[in-house]
Amino acid sequence: MHRIDGPTAAPGGLFTEGDPVGGVPATIVSDDWMNDVQENIIAVLTAAGIAPVKGTYTQLLDALLGRLVGPPQIFTASGTFTPTAGAKIFIVEVQGGGGGGAGCPATAAAQVSAGGGGASGSYGKGRFTIADIGASKAVTIGAGGAGGVGGADGSPGGATSFGALMSADGGLGGFTIAAAASGSAFIAYGGPPGNPATGGSIINTCGITGGFGYNALGARGGNGAGSPMANGGGGAKSSLISDAVGYAATSPGAGGGAPVNGASTAAKNGGAGLAGKVIVWELS
Repeated sequence: MHRIDGPTAAPGGLFTEGDPVGGVPATIVSDDWMNDVQENIIAVLTAAGIAPVKGTYTQLLDALLGRLVGPPQIFTASGTFTPTAGAKIFIVEVQGGGGGGAGCPATAAAQVSAGGGGASGSYGKGRFTIADIGASKAVTIGAGGAGGVGGADGSPGGATSFGALMSADGGLGGFTIAAAASGSAFIAYGGPPGNPATGGSIINTCGITGGFGYNALGARGGNGAGSPMANGGGGAKSSLISDAVGYAATSPGAGGGAPVNGASTAAKNGGAGLAGKVIVWELS
């Protein structure tokens, strides 16, 4: 691009309407300057994926601002994403389902038991154009893993995907520990995360390992792992609390918490992980 530079341009490469009385000619708009301006504008539209249309007066504004086209489309259940009219750029977030917290088995006198918390699901974020999206994309939301029943391990969360462009694994369920003497030290391992998400041009990350259940100065259940979208389900804080349960996750992709048992207590179930989520931000 260049400033107008013909013989009738004003000093500094500016335009003037001239002064007939003073003998100053008006600036002649040259073809090279107009072509330069036009092709610079066309380059901006092309980079934004916008085909120039005669008589449409907002295309340069659309290309420059990249403004949101309405509120984001949010999926908490599987479905189909259809681009909003006018959307050209898409920021997509995918969150895998969280794993369930482990349950803990029944205990006899002078025994304790605990479970580990569920892992959170993997997370990815990517940028795509309308050429990548096409007319629509199938959205699959990974289910949250069920909490372990009684003395069972927690179940894994499901994978979330956005067509074939992005995918995020679910977190694995927590592991239980057999009933042990109240004075014994033990660890009930939290569920490990799945593989990192794939397809995200901005970020691809795995989830977080679920919290450990343990017996040291009082037994406790493992916390469910939080996801990038929020916190996980709480684990039971102490075997001395009568409702020492593992709580279900309340945020997308987070892991469920695990319970703990004091002496002579019936088996308890782990908290469920929560399903994943897809968020699509659409820009002009």
